[in-house]
Amino acid sequence: PTIQLVGPAGGTTTSAGYTTTSNTIQVSLSSGFLDAVNKQIRVKVTTVCGTSPVRTMYLGASRPGTPLTIAPSTTNICPSIGTGVPVSYTIPKVAEATSYVWIAPAGTTLSHPNGAGVNDTSVTLTFSSLYTTGLISVYSSNVCGISSNYRGLSIARYNPTTPGVISGPSNSCEYSGANGQLATYSVASASNIESYNWTLPIGATNATANGLSSISFRYPAGFVSGTLSLIATNGCGSGSVKSLSIQTLNTTTPGPADITLSNPEEPCANRKYRYTIASLPSNATSLVWTVPAAGTIVAQTLTSITVSYPPTAVNGFVTVRASNNCSISGIRSITVKWPACPAGFVSNTNPTVKGLMVGVAPVMVGVAQTIEVKLFPNPTTSNFNLQVITADREAINVRVLDVQGRLVKEIKVSPYQTINFGTELKAGSYLI
Repeated sequence: PTIQLVGPAGGTTTSAGYTTTSNTIQVSLSSGFLDAVNKQIRVKVTTVCGTSPVRTMYLGASRPGTPLTIAPSTTNICPSIGTGVPVSYTIPKVAEATSYVWIAPAGTTLSHPNGAGVNDTSVTLTFSSLYTTGLISVYSSNVCGISSNYRGLSIARYNPTTPGVISGPSNSCEYSGANGQLATYSVASASNIESYNWTLPIGATNATANGLSSISFRYPAGFVSGTLSLIATNGCGSGSVKSLSIQTLNTTTPGPADITLSNPEEPCANRKYRYTIASLPSNATSLVWTVPAAGTIVAQTLTSITVSYPPTAVNGFVTVRASNNCSISGIRSITVKWPACPAGFVSNTNPTVKGLMVGVAPVMVGVAQTIEVKLFPNPTTSNFNLQVITADREAINVRVLDVQGRLVKEIKVSPYQTINFGTELKAGSYLI
């Protein structure tokens, strides 16, 4: 019989395909063998009676697959640049790979902590101070060759960004001199920033860092203007400067119509009035009030005072000035002119009803007189009845005033006559 053997595609036999009486064949493989679709050796036997079926032997031979994703120990290489601190890069093991080929970017030094071979799946890079950006790549390998494709990872050098807006006071007044408060400034932190370099205005004292991105300090006495600046840094370099202008801002004077007068909290004879301005003037931190000599400030808030006046006549001014640590504004004032409370005065302070506070006018000296005033109901929600009992036969003058002494109504009544009035009055307290 004749034995015909056919070698694999891409292989080279002692003849391209030959007939022999031997049951042995020797095959040498060329580089094209790895890319062949069918890696087979086939054999059949031929005799005068015919040809046998083909017997096939399949050969296995392949390169390893492409490595999977490279995982860095950190994406921020800035702390490692120029410091010799290594950064690790790792891949999972590749099936059928017996070694790996790593290629490092320019400006780095590559190390193999696990040595060459099947465990060379993790390497380290140290970065020189001149490193900018580059690509680390890796192939898998075995005796058949290296993987068809490589796996790469771009390694960038990220300089710090310019800091955001500096938050803090731009008016230095409350923060100047030995008695000034500490001014605090801050910026939002960023992940790729290692430190902030602050440049303070000339003469600043008591500087204290409050963590990475905040600082407190006090301006010198007499400070007028200056600049607070900030630069972010990391191992990659420095960012652009961020600045904040600081000034000494004088307070403004309250407006002409700023002072408002509230109705009295208590009417005669314990008169209390509230004086208010809508808000602090620009750059002001407090208000300075003065009142007439007869008045007393009994309560005060940031924008108002309550003043108590005696039952006697009061004339003068309530004044207010805005103030901060650098200046005090011009004066804004309101006139005070309160008449004396009537003698024999009794008060009603319920603001939801009408109330009359009765006082009898003094009579001339040397004239004997008995007088009784009946006023009912008092207080009332509608109107009043008034009767004056006196032996005098003359008409009696009746005046109704509001609690600020302004005439509201004037009536003449005869002795023993009962009159009705008050429907036209608003809820509140009045003097009769």
